[in-house]
Amino acid sequence: MSLREAGRRSHFDASYLSKVVNGHKPGTRYMARVLDDVLGAGGELAELAARTWPAAPHGAAGTMSAGQAGPWELADVLTRSPVSATALDFMERAITGFAACYPYTPPANLAPQVQAMLGRMKDALSLSQPVRARTRCVRLAGVLCGVAGQIADDMGRHAQAGEYFEVGGIAAAEIGDLDLTAWILGVRSIGVFFRSAYPEAIAMLGRAQDAAEGCAPRRRAWLDALSARALAASAARAGGQHRGHREVMASLDRAGGHLDAATGPPGETEFFDQPRLCGMAGTAMLLLRDTGRARSLLGDALTRRSAADVKGRALLMLDLAECSALDGEPEEAARFGSAALGMVGRSAVQPVLRRAREVERSLQRWEGIPAVSDLGSHLAEVSRRPGTEG
Repeated sequence: MSLREAGRRSHFDASYLSKVVNGHKPGTRYMARVLDDVLGAGGELAELAARTWPAAPHGAAGTMSAGQAGPWELADVLTRSPVSATALDFMERAITGFAACYPYTPPANLAPQVQAMLGRMKDALSLSQPVRARTRCVRLAGVLCGVAGQIADDMGRHAQAGEYFEVGGIAAAEIGDLDLTAWILGVRSIGVFFRSAYPEAIAMLGRAQDAAEGCAPRRRAWLDALSARALAASAARAGGQHRGHREVMASLDRAGGHLDAATGPPGETEFFDQPRLCGMAGTAMLLLRDTGRARSLLGDALTRRSAADVKGRALLMLDLAECSALDGEPEEAARFGSAALGMVGRSAVQPVLRRAREVERSLQRWEGIPAVSDLGSHLAEVSRRPGTEG
């Protein structure tokens, strides 16, 4: 590692480091601890420094009265960490990876890895940490709780999901991270939406939007799209599709504007993109009973959505099935429904099963048609599999 890079990571001046390296300036134990962390030396530099360099900078002895702490001692406490930067980097990559692979990984497969990391993060947070390291740990714990909450919701364990989301919110509040607060509320609202608690989802998303006021455009676009979907569902339940149309369209327009304004690579929990916006807009149009526009948007989203995202694609197909049912095309609706269930296979999750049951109910008047009967049998078989309770 170059001295310039070491200086950037440690916040020491590179020219000062050069003088220490070349023996022109004495080092300090504080410097050794920081560089030990930067270089991943596992405590070796700090141990050598304790034997080589004085406990305080030259000339400082005797300047403080008994019981007082010199600035170098405070610096030592602030930077002493039992968890190295290397370990934190590893945990950050793992936790970000969990968030990224969540859309296409069966919850039963992902849950053990997330639980193991939760244990590791608990151990890290139980130790005395420098401010910067603790802030990083707390933020990672919040993201991890958000992923754990999503998994619990997918497995039908809604009370447990709520507990994880609450802890994630506590983590965000502790470090004053409004983006994390907005993300936690957003992911929590998804499970609430699929349980048909639309007013609760709308209120939750309102709080998320307030928190995200100064956040990145992708975060704000995602929250606006979630809000449009929840508003459309609420209007449909109240029988006021036409009355809610303007509000839904305004929310979708804001989402599109924010997404257009997004530049640079997305953040670690920012996966919202045009295909996802297209899909949510299609769902909103379906809820407003505009099946023509819904079919077009949903079909476009299905074409552009990653093949790996089986959960998202299955939900799009079930929305297309609902469009067909509303348009009096039961065989096509059943075909879309069966294809969606076949896509998720053994990784069926509660939102997909719940949506499939809604499609099945919309096809009840055509239950004598073989394709519709087959869909019912397929759904019953998938619902009996382990991990789909709730």
